[in-house]
Amino acid sequence: MPRSIKNLSRKRYIIAIFFLCLYTGWSLYYASNKASELYKQSELAILAIQEKSNAIYKISQIVQNRSIILLKMLNERDDFIRDSLYQQLFHEAFEFRKYRDELKNSSLTEQQNNAFKDLLELTAKNAEIQMLVASQLLDEQTTEAAKKLFNSVIPNQIPIAIEIKSLSDLLEKENSFILTELRSKLAKSQIKIITLTSLFSVSAIFLLYILIIWLRKGERLLTNKKAVNDNIIDSASDAIIMVNDNGVITLFNRAASLLFGYEASEVINKPIKTLISSGFDGLLTQLNDGSQGNKDFSYENFAYHKNLDKKPIQITITDTGVTGSNRYSLFIRDITQSKENERQIVEKTLEIENAKEEYKRLSETDALTQIPNRRSYDSRLADEINTAKRSGQKLALLIFDIDSFKQYNDFYGHDLGDVTLKRIAETISATLPRSTDFVARFGGEEFVVLLPSTDTAGAYEVAERIRMKVNSLAIPHEVSTPESVVTVSVGLSSMHADEMSYVNLFKQADEALYVAKASGKNRTKVFKTNPSKHLKSV
Repeated sequence: MPRSIKNLSRKRYIIAIFFLCLYTGWSLYYASNKASELYKQSELAILAIQEKSNAIYKISQIVQNRSIILLKMLNERDDFIRDSLYQQLFHEAFEFRKYRDELKNSSLTEQQNNAFKDLLELTAKNAEIQMLVASQLLDEQTTEAAKKLFNSVIPNQIPIAIEIKSLSDLLEKENSFILTELRSKLAKSQIKIITLTSLFSVSAIFLLYILIIWLRKGERLLTNKKAVNDNIIDSASDAIIMVNDNGVITLFNRAASLLFGYEASEVINKPIKTLISSGFDGLLTQLNDGSQGNKDFSYENFAYHKNLDKKPIQITITDTGVTGSNRYSLFIRDITQSKENERQIVEKTLEIENAKEEYKRLSETDALTQIPNRRSYDSRLADEINTAKRSGQKLALLIFDIDSFKQYNDFYGHDLGDVTLKRIAETISATLPRSTDFVARFGGEEFVVLLPSTDTAGAYEVAERIRMKVNSLAIPHEVSTPESVVTVSVGLSSMHADEMSYVNLFKQADEALYVAKASGKNRTKVFKTNPSKHLKSV
């Protein structure tokens, strides 16, 4: 074949590789921009997730607060305070609409939207009954209002809480899917960038190798080839090192100098193991574990910087197949930023999980006493009823009410009232005999205790122990109590699994509490059902 035709063929081959390098470099730039956009999308997605979770939490709090306000109105005899509580209902309704509209305006899936509509239907029906109860209380129709409150409003909290839990689960599932998808996209983007970078560098090395072979035919062409060689290698964004058969460095580009902190003159003719932690002989064993010919092997390792720092790197080692000074080529990429990006993703994920746990804890904890609140009690009661029905055991409920607590607040002030609430909550918690027993602040000065697998006698013993512990605190109460100390009245109900329901258990304990109050306070009363199954007595 004529020399001119051979030269033309070689030129075309080199030009093709050169354009491949340009195309790969452009693709790398494009992939890097896409990766930046993905990180921005991740931040926006995390912000949207937090806003949805906050809206659900606020709605659940508002639903709970409205029932608590009605209970306060039922127990309140002062018309001015009742009217103030009535105004609070309207304020809570305004807050509900605000967070409802936030969820409406957010992007919800069809399944989430259906659950949200079901929740709105339940809360709308319950709100209508709540407003009717409030109006009856303002009109002094206390008996009718109490019936609606305990027969409709409070029991309706369970399906509402279930629907809120269902919507929260759907949002959590969507959030997990979004985060997983973003992590997958980011991982694919990183792989794409690494692949493109490797292709770009390998193409540059291959182009350099072709030039070396071509220009070796003449001394003048060899000089020109060295200049091109140095320019290409030094212009590469990643470190390129070439070593001979014995693992001694023969080439060290500018990017390698920046990565390792050494000038080329300091490492040329030095063993590669001074820069890379893994043994070079072991790498050659893995590289040569296959058929003969040009082979390459990629792995992650650490680079030793001149100042003794260690940096994570991606290494691609290639056997050129040519014995001599350029036997093996190493393409080394600093992946510190990639590792940092992975760490940030993990941190963001942990932040979201921690935020979710904190939202759950705050939503189920009473802010003043730091014991479980009414919402936590509703959830625990449903679980305990289901457990009792599965095991055929009894479940006992105690309702504690601080005697003459309104007079206490009026006389001593609300600050001391809050301190008293905390001390009584601590006393009840510390006196419960088992880890499975549960105490919660029901609202105002009322506390509830659930005693799984406990009959009436056992529950009475626990109630009396707590009552006496409260008496022993000797908290002064100069008004409205003959003992002149803070005391509590207790209503007790223990039901078998076959007879148990959320409403009946609470109503029985509440009726027993009413009798304890009417009998002189500072005592425990047990609810009992007479043989007729119609009339109830305590």
